[in-house]
Amino acid sequence: MEDTFINFTLARFVEMMYKYNLIEEEEYNLFTYGSEQLNHVKLMQYGLNFSLIKRLEKDNQLDNLEFDDYPGNNMYNSLGNIYINPNVNIIVVDFKENKILHISGEASTVIQEQNEKKKIKVKITTTNIKLEKNSFSLKYDK
Repeated sequence: MEDTFINFTLARFVEMMYKYNLIEEEEYNLFTYGSEQLNHVKLMQYGLNFSLIKRLEKDNQLDNLEFDDYPGNNMYNSLGNIYINPNVNIIVVDFKENKILHISGEASTVIQEQNEKKKIKVKITTTNIKLEKNSFSLKYDK
């Protein structure tokens, strides 16, 4: 119980020191998130834990999203759109937590051959990831 109180008090003290520019951002991030790297800090703020971030980094997956192309309702030609303009945005809405995750990047297509079949994947190299909290006025209660 006492350890929790001390940790909380120390964390508030470091937060106050940062707010009044008494410590640098790198020191604040190192104490609060355990890393000075801004991309790691952003991902931890989005909810990823440090070990998952390290694993994604090891596999060179921090800057890329990849998913299979599906024909959908055949109303839109996504691959053609990517060919003409590779700039893409993905918006993920979390109504329960009142958050919006906005991912921007540049898309390309990757053709993979498996068992004599060609499979097309869309690969997005991310340029910006932003989490907006309290971003809309709708409230979802279940």
